Amino acid sequence: MTQAFVEGKGMIHRAYLKMAAWFLVLCLPLACDGDSPTDEATAAPVYDSCFEVTDCDEGLRCSTQGVAEIQLEAFEEGECREVSELVGSAPSVWNWQTGGIPLRDRLCSAQGLGTGSGEASDAIRSRQGELLDTLGVKPVRRAIHWERVEPVKGEFDFASFDPIVDFAQANDLEVVWILAYGNPWASSLTTSEKWYPPDDPTDYANYARVVAERYRGKVTRYELWNEANAGYRFFKPNAHGDAALYADMMVEASEAIHEVCPECTVISGGLFQLEQVINGAIEFTHDMLTHRKDVFDHIDVFGVHPYTSYPPQFPPELDGEGERALGGMLADIEAVLQLHDVPLMPFMTTEFGWPVYETVSEQVQADFLTRSVLLHASLGVQLMCWFNLVDGVNAGAFPPEDDFGLFRYGAEDVNQDFELKPSGQAMQWLSQMGEDLVPAGPNTTLGFHDPKQGQFALDFDSAAGTVTVVWQVEDETALSLDGDNRQRFNNLGALIDTSNAPLSAGPSPVFLVP
Repeated sequence: MTQAFVEGKGMIHRAYLKMAAWFLVLCLPLACDGDSPTDEATAAPVYDSCFEVTDCDEGLRCSTQGVAEIQLEAFEEGECREVSELVGSAPSVWNWQTGGIPLRDRLCSAQGLGTGSGEASDAIRSRQGELLDTLGVKPVRRAIHWERVEPVKGEFDFASFDPIVDFAQANDLEVVWILAYGNPWASSLTTSEKWYPPDDPTDYANYARVVAERYRGKVTRYELWNEANAGYRFFKPNAHGDAALYADMMVEASEAIHEVCPECTVISGGLFQLEQVINGAIEFTHDMLTHRKDVFDHIDVFGVHPYTSYPPQFPPELDGEGERALGGMLADIEAVLQLHDVPLMPFMTTEFGWPVYETVSEQVQADFLTRSVLLHASLGVQLMCWFNLVDGVNAGAFPPEDDFGLFRYGAEDVNQDFELKPSGQAMQWLSQMGEDLVPAGPNTTLGFHDPKQGQFALDFDSAAGTVTVVWQVEDETALSLDGDNRQRFNNLGALIDTSNAPLSAGPSPVFLVP
């Protein structure tokens, strides 16, 4: 395993998740004819069995345990519930948002900037900085490991991590720290592993406070842990993690960070979205809020990891068996928050990506990257961190952990040239184009945008005028652009046509640029 794999993501756990069966017990749609829901109906009468319910009012549906990835409490089985509360059971929705920060400022790498000091470490970081500069990406998400920072309780050592922040400061980059993971001295369940959470959340909060205080003015964004719902990998010993303990840790750590750095942004730890043996983000969030209502009181941003099923091969726009479109993923989380009367908060995607594997060719990887970034931005997501920066040594092997990169293997070797993959070219083009691009919502003039048909046309405002990006998830459609004199570029930045000939809208997005 590469150092990046060990210290960074560890997404290999999805190879095991792939073998799990999907046991989603969907709610029986028992909406009845009649008037709108009444006060009596919303009182949620309880029945012995969901299948015995025949008098749910219109707009209500019977719920059973296992509905829509939320494991409802046993006493809730057989209740009539608002359809909107049964999140995940409806077709995906797209809650388009306009405005916000430019597209380029939302781009992020989920890897890069290695630890350590000395000539060799400095040389690698310098090359990594060159790669990031080639992409035009500034934020870098990086773990600052608790067991290395505080090897003995109360004794802190930042020698491995100060050089990262110093390099970022000198090269106009931004570090997004993941406060991860556990610490052997803080857990009674291990003497050596960092994957166990602390017995006392206060220990984690103290570490968070010291880190935030040390880097105040240099680091402003902190993510609390990583995929805590993937417990067997990152939050042992339970396969599903421990939502109650993690909630307690989030409350104390977020309070601690804001005490010493009120201006800092605290991100809830990105949760793996889908249920694959582990509890998905929806259920895990529901369990956290069931444990304590105040879990998000001091959290500024909700962190998500909207990967499709492992190995990721499904497009970001479609629902499918065991799959969820990006718009539906975010809407489902918002529905959980609303279910618990929690105010909605911004999203940051602190990890997403697709490897080159089977049906995902290098061009398809680039297409998925472009489409996902544009969708994220148009849904109001503030940050999106692509995993990974560089392919690993085992690129081409299964599981395809080493095939997510934007650069080919060896790019971090200072003794050889580096090579962009098509996905890297796509990211480079998004950064170049996105310097002042701001989401403006679905296009209304081309008559093409129809997500239900897999057709997308999204507008972005810029100083030069409106940029429209067009694509179709499957197959191709000829789209007449009579009178539209904008230049056409593919998603790798190449000029493809300047005439008024029909545009061939297919899986590779086309940019119409004034």
